[in-house]
Formats: sequence, structure tokens, C-alpha cells
Amino acid sequence: FCAKKGTVVSTYCKAWPWMTTTWEGPLPQFLGSKHLVKAIAACEDCYKYLTYGANLVTSGMVIMHNWLVNEVFSPVSSASVQNRKSEQIFGISYVLPLLDEQLADPETVEEFVDAHKSLRDTERGAALHLGRLIGLEYALPLELMEDDYRLTILYFSGDPSRSDIHLRASIEDVMPSVASELYDILEDVQRYAVGLMIALNPEASERQLAWMRIRYTSLPYLLARAFGSGLVWQTLAAALHRQPITDGSLVSSSLARINELSRQLPSTLWDIRQEIVFYLAFRYFLDLYTKRVLVKEEEKEMRDWQVLQDYVSEAPIEELKFENIEELGFACGQLVGDYSRYYWHATKVGDGEGKDFLKTRVMTFGSSLTPETIIERALLRFHDYAVRVSMPLGAIHDLLARTGVVLTQYTAMKQEVRTESQRFMLGFWSGYSLSGIRKRRQQDSGVA
Repeated sequence: FCAKKGTVVSTYCKAWPWMTTTWEGPLPQFLGSKHLVKAIAACEDCYKYLTYGANLVTSGMVIMHNWLVNEVFSPVSSASVQNRKSEQIFGISYVLPLLDEQLADPETVEEFVDAHKSLRDTERGAALHLGRLIGLEYALPLELMEDDYRLTILYFSGDPSRSDIHLRASIEDVMPSVASELYDILEDVQRYAVGLMIALNPEASERQLAWMRIRYTSLPYLLARAFGSGLVWQTLAAALHRQPITDGSLVSSSLARINELSRQLPSTLWDIRQEIVFYLAFRYFLDLYTKRVLVKEEEKEMRDWQVLQDYVSEAPIEELKFENIEELGFACGQLVGDYSRYYWHATKVGDGEGKDFLKTRVMTFGSSLTPETIIERALLRFHDYAVRVSMPLGAIHDLLARTGVVLTQYTAMKQEVRTESQRFMLGFWSGYSLSGIRKRRQQDSGVA
């Protein structure tokens, strides 16, 4: 470590489990097995510093909550619940001054040490609780909230007591101001997600909503669910370092889960709605992150679901226009959802159940939906199916007129739909899943 010559001390010590003295193959050819135990040593000063550091690490080590670990290592493209035994994830967080000169004054050093000791004291009234940002229960005191300091987080697994350490990720140089902004964004995201869930299920219990608040204020949960375990540490570092985050993996993984669930419709409609809640909430997170952390305007994004839902149903037909592929898909989904309810009532016999339009007429043989299937088997055939089941055409006159406008725009944007078919499909499932709550939402807001 220091290139000094003199007496050395073996680092084979339980106080420093992070430095292994056991070699794993391939072994150097010139090193005999009898020398392996003696392979690592340090001078007395270096050993002292390593020991102090090891004790600090051991005393500050935190275990990530099991529920969050399970989410981090869940298969991102599958909606199936799998029995899995996740290993424990440990973490360490510490704060250092940006410049060494900041600790030149002994009194400043004492204040810094006292503040650093309170990182584990989440009941102290900290300025910022880091649990929702990094998945580890640390509290950043007010004294360390200035951007003159930088936060470091280490994640590892294994068994520290047996010197078995596997480093998962190292995130350095996190600015407290960025962490604080992300904290506020997550608070807004959970309000958005909970509001959407209440709109879908007004009977949701307070326990269910409380569990949602925990999950949707957890940045590691959101990133793991969106991008999977292979990218969670990378995207977490990007977010904490104020770097751009793209949604490409989110689109493909969300659609894969919805496609899996859609094969068991209508029994899985609620599960699909929960996927849509996450998708829209994460899109909302990305929008806030872009505007408030990256400080730039986002490119054309799908309008808020409530605004878009009202627009599709109420805007003058001659003014209907969609700004991107996702909005076009949303409109198609909302129209199919609205039409499905008419179809269900028209096919209902006595006290029995009506037929599910999407399942019986569009998704034949359990296949996954595509934009072409939606257009050709659903929107283009609304009128024909209505006649077959004696549906009152007057009741769906406005719906059919809006469908004609959507079909015209689909034709004009067909090439873009082919290129961005996954975004179209996620827009479709969003519109379809949310279509049934518009009337209730308007009643709750006092709109006739």
C-alpha cells in the first residue's frame, strides 16, 4: 500500500474480512501453496488504518429489506410469482468532504465526526432519510446536506463473518442536493400511483395503499421493476449522478409481462391494471426526473392519462389529433374498452354473464395482441359486431365516429406504429385498462 520497507503485519484478521488471504484459481505458477497464508501483509500504520476502517464499516453495515431484495432479483420480463430464496444484500454508506482542506480545523473535524455518527440514527430528525433512495436505512443530518460533501454507497453480499464478500455495486460522489430532489420526486410519484389505484379500485384498503406508498417511494424498487436486476445498480448510479435514464427496457419488459397476463383474460384484468399503474407511474417519475433533476424539457410524451381520457371522449371530433404513437395506442385502447362494455351487455342473457369482446373476438387462440390485430379485428369491425348482436347503433354513434378519426390517423402513422409497436401496445393497454373508470371519476369530481 505505501511502499515502505520494514516490519509487516499479516492482515489475516477477523477485523478486516474484506481482505481475503485465500487465493482462488488460477494460482500464480511461481507461488507455492505453502506461501499462500503469508501472501498479504501490511506495515503497522497501514494495518492500523485498515483495522479502524474495518471497524467503521462493520459498525455502519445495514441489511437491505427482504421485500426489496426479492424485487431486485425478480425476473423483469415475467409476471409469474416464483418461489425464490434471495441472498442478503448488505450496504454501507458514508460521507466525505469534497476537499481535504475542509477538515483542517480540529473543531470542524469534531463536528464532522459527530454528524457522521448520526448516519445510522434515523430517529434523530435527520434532514434526509436515504432509505427510499438507496434501499438502506441511513439518515443524512443537516450538517452534511451541503454539496461540499459527497455520499458513497457500497452494496455487497456474502458472509462477512467468514471473510466472504462479493461486491455488488459502488456508487461514489453523490451530491446531497441531487438526493434531496429525488426524495421529493418519489413523494410525488407515490401520490400519483396511489391516486391512480384509488381511481381503479375505490374499495382499496388502507393497508393496501400503505404498502403501495412504501413501494412507490423506493427508488431501487422502481428501477428494479423497470429494468431488472442486471441494470438496477447501473441505473441507480445514473439517477444519483444526474445522468439521463432511457425507458427502452421499461417498454419491452412491461409489454412482456402484460402479454403473459393477457392470455388469461378476463380473469387477469386486475393484474394488467396493476402493471399499467406501474408503467404510468414510472413514466411520471421519468418526466419529473427529466424536468427537475436534468433540468430540461422532455420530448413529446403521452399526456397525463386523465387529460387524454377526457380528450378522447369529449374533444370535438374534427379536432381529434394525437401527438405520438403512445397516445394513438391509448385512444385505441379506450375505444376498445368502451365498446367492450356495450358488447358485454348486448350478449348478456338473463342473469348470466355477457361475453368478453377482447377475449372472444380479438385475441383468438390465446395469441398476444399486435397493433394490426387491434385495428383489423376490433376497430374496423365495431359496426359489424354491433349488428350481429343487435347492439343499439344510436348508443355507439359517437364512439363509431371517433373510431373513424382514430383509424384515419393510424393509417397516416402506420410506419411509425410498426417502428414503435411496443409503445403503441403499452398505450393501448393503458387506455383499455383505464377506460372503465372515466364515468366514476367524473362523478367523484362533480361533473355531470
